[in-house]
Amino acid sequence: MSLNSKLEQLGVRPQLALPGIVLAGTILLVWIMMNTGKQVDIHPPEKIATPIDAYLAFRQKISFKVHSQGTIKPRTESVLVSQVDGVVSWVAPDLVAGGHFKQGDSLLTLDDADYQTSRIRSEAAVTRLEAELANRESELQRIRNLHTRKLASQAQLENAERDYAVAKANLAEARANLEQAIRNIARTQISAPYTGRVQEKYVDHGQFVTRGSQIAAIYATDFLEVRLPLADTELEFMEISKLVAGSTSRPEVILSGRYAGKKTHWKGVIDRLEASIDTRSRMVYAVARILSTDQDPPIGLFVTAEVSGREQEGVFIVPRIALRDEQHVLVVNAEKVLESREVEVLRIQEESIVISDGLQDGDVVSLSRSPTLSPGSPVTAHVLNAQPGLQLEAQATDQKQGAL
Repeated sequence: MSLNSKLEQLGVRPQLALPGIVLAGTILLVWIMMNTGKQVDIHPPEKIATPIDAYLAFRQKISFKVHSQGTIKPRTESVLVSQVDGVVSWVAPDLVAGGHFKQGDSLLTLDDADYQTSRIRSEAAVTRLEAELANRESELQRIRNLHTRKLASQAQLENAERDYAVAKANLAEARANLEQAIRNIARTQISAPYTGRVQEKYVDHGQFVTRGSQIAAIYATDFLEVRLPLADTELEFMEISKLVAGSTSRPEVILSGRYAGKKTHWKGVIDRLEASIDTRSRMVYAVARILSTDQDPPIGLFVTAEVSGREQEGVFIVPRIALRDEQHVLVVNAEKVLESREVEVLRIQEESIVISDGLQDGDVVSLSRSPTLSPGSPVTAHVLNAQPGLQLEAQATDQKQGAL
């Protein structure tokens, strides 16, 4: 008898029985597999330590440097002008662009013949009017005597007094003209007002110049100056106390520029801060004075400046690449796992940052910038500033124990 016939005798429809049998067999098979197979232990995947470059932080003393730039300028610049008219009769050999001169040196002479004539005429006028005044004075005295004896009228006395006053005034004018003539003669000799150099010459021998004509542009060489623009925030790192009146010391500055085909350095000091802030750039200007040397820089040379600032102890100096979002660094803790540390950044320099708070001696600061690194990541650190011959782990541990 077939299976279908047997199922029909039992009252079960064959179309419904077959799926049930298959399902029951499947359940039985799964039960057997689960109870007879080997048990599998489930463990979380082991985290792999990432190698990183790091920097060992330690407290130290720093001398801040403030950087700026500017152009060499003389302390004093002048344009010599003629105070009289005349023809140039003599020019000093050193009155050329780049020429040197000392205070009081004669630089140029104008023809003074006309002024000598004027002086002679003024002297003659003074002599004549001195005689005239003496005569008027004698006449006045005579009229006064007569007036006292009632032999001269009041009108005669007044006329004598007026004549005397006019003669006296004429003599004063003549003497003033003589002094003017003497000054004009002196002004035909143009002399150096200070020791310096010639920047540019505007006239030459035989040329007629008028009063107010420019003779030459000159500048003093006692010392040169550079105006250095500084951001207001940079003043925090300078020793402002050295710039007040009466201070015996000044901040030192090193100026650098390319001159004569090579980079040259000059020493100087910050002489003063200008009294106001530039309204356009919001900069404060410090004026550096260059100390005299055998090879002074030329006027107009562009230079960079490194100014010695104040000192501060107990700060950490780490590479700039360690800084994240302006106020955090990643530090390798005792479990060799990265942790985020908030720090107080005192100053950001070209290649480093100065941290005043947030680190401890012996902290190992991560320098790696991989996007896969984050707080909690296990790492193996290679300390770039580790002492030769010491293992990283031992050095970091010793430093941390010392800090504790």
